[in-house]
Amino acid sequence: MAAVFPTLHGLNRRLFRPVGIALGIASLVGLPGCQRESSSSAKNEVSETQAAGESVTSHAPATNANPANSPTAEQDPSSVDRVRSLLADCLKTYRSLERYQDRGQLVIQGASTLTLPMQVAWERPNRLGLRTGSLQGIWTSTTWEAQSLGAINPFPNQRLVRPLPPRIDLDWIADNTMGGLLLDPMSKPLQLELLLSSDLSENLAGTDSVPALLEPMVFDEVQCQRVAIEKTLQGQTLRWVLWIDPKSKLLRKIELPARFYYPNAPNDQLVGISCAMELLGARAEDPIDWSTWSLPSDAQELHVARWTPPPPIASSPILGKVIEPIDFKDANDSILLDTAEPKKPWNVLVWISDQIDSRLLVDDLMNVRRVLLEKELTPSCNIILVADALDQKRLIDNLK
Repeated sequence: MAAVFPTLHGLNRRLFRPVGIALGIASLVGLPGCQRESSSSAKNEVSETQAAGESVTSHAPATNANPANSPTAEQDPSSVDRVRSLLADCLKTYRSLERYQDRGQLVIQGASTLTLPMQVAWERPNRLGLRTGSLQGIWTSTTWEAQSLGAINPFPNQRLVRPLPPRIDLDWIADNTMGGLLLDPMSKPLQLELLLSSDLSENLAGTDSVPALLEPMVFDEVQCQRVAIEKTLQGQTLRWVLWIDPKSKLLRKIELPARFYYPNAPNDQLVGISCAMELLGARAEDPIDWSTWSLPSDAQELHVARWTPPPPIASSPILGKVIEPIDFKDANDSILLDTAEPKKPWNVLVWISDQIDSRLLVDDLMNVRRVLLEKELTPSCNIILVADALDQKRLIDNLK
């Protein structure tokens, strides 16, 4: 999802799309956040995902009262420059990587904890493996293939098979053949934006943001340097915290505002909710065991060039059968409607200008009229095409 580090990509395009998960960082530059259909509340949405079978464990609400989350010192210009330099080095590292892999996960904590997989394996220029809560995908020698997932699978029994491009980029990720599954912030790994974008340094720590260095803390057995970034958007001060491995310069964790995932939720419903992208086991340049990324095969699945929602299943035994006559009566037992009585003829009046551009529509309508004649339905339905403006009023009066 409709939605941290945006910059222009090509012509008038944002690298961090408002509907992408990069938006936690996307809101940093004034993007509106993910354009998800809002639920009645953020907390209800966590419960809904819990019902869908995602990993949820009991957890106490998070708090920001930890003194370690306060800046290490008052931010003078020189310290701000150091923070921005640290961020620039981190982002530059991602742009220069030939290989990257992790066991990433999105963790949303409130009254309970919701955990969604966000795993990425990447080798330039076009080898990509993904595991999220909504899909799993992997490259082959000639194709990139994926299967959709979820308690309610949007594309069941379909195996997406796309030609493997010479180079994978963000435009390829956002292609509509993916059924929008890599546009929703709950299913798009933020790592893709870091690995496939151009330089985001200015947008991440520009003059309109307030970076600050926090006390180091340990995460995933790594003593991380922590950088807080605050930005005021629409009168609200939002805060991100980036946990940076000082040795590899890779991000180990990104704390994001709950507003990013629940853009339309009232403020009081976001109290006590924390969101973080945890990049467990993040490694750069190590060989990737691609055999662990293979997709399961299913003899029933259909290979498709783009994911397509399945047609509705006709489950009613009376579908297509003639309904027995019914009398609709009022409180006095008087018949208001007898469904067995002959119906009055009804007309479909189409007002259309007599133009060449309208010819295809007219042909379609006349074909419908022909079918009605063949099925002997003309006593019930008639299609009338009106082209002359002078006939409009007279025809309407005659049909009354």
